[in-house]
Amino acid sequence: MGKVKTQIRQMLDQVRPDTPLRELLDSVGVILSNNPDELRGITYAYRFCVTDTGLVKAFSLVDGQYFEKTEMDEADCILSATEKDMMDVFLRKQKPLTALLRGKLILSGSKAAMLRFAEFL
Repeated sequence: MGKVKTQIRQMLDQVRPDTPLRELLDSVGVILSNNPDELRGITYAYRFCVTDTGLVKAFSLVDGQYFEKTEMDEADCILSATEKDMMDVFLRKQKPLTALLRGKLILSGSKAAMLRFAEFL
């Protein structure tokens, strides 16, 4: 997991303040799809819902293989937040657990899946 985490952190460190969340999520997807061997053993489906813009990004990892999903596909973990709050979590301005406790990030589904994804950040 070290390579994935390093690549995601390097990408996040280069994010401009005006970078759209969609672009950031797409970049994370590219990194995940390029590292199936390192992600082997992870099987969860995720959906990110941005409450103020309507953006929905869904994907799954099936034994480490990355697959794009639609917003209608089932997800083990659904995370909802405003774009600003979700960006704050991705950019490490706010920890996921803190955002959950403050009601800035809403989790539906598996906490284990969320914690597994948070390891990448």
